[in-house]
Amino acid sequence: MIILDTNVLSELLAPAPSVAVETWLAEQQTAAVFTTTVTGS
Repeated sequence: MIILDTNVLSELLAPAPSVAVETWLAEQQTAAVFTTTVTGS
């Protein structure tokens, strides 16, 4: 299981995302990649 860090998600949404981040994510099994729910207190 891989939980994506906010920095990874932000990078993917950038106008010109890092090729290294895109490549790394493409190499991961889709079923193993997750995000968390945003919660507040």
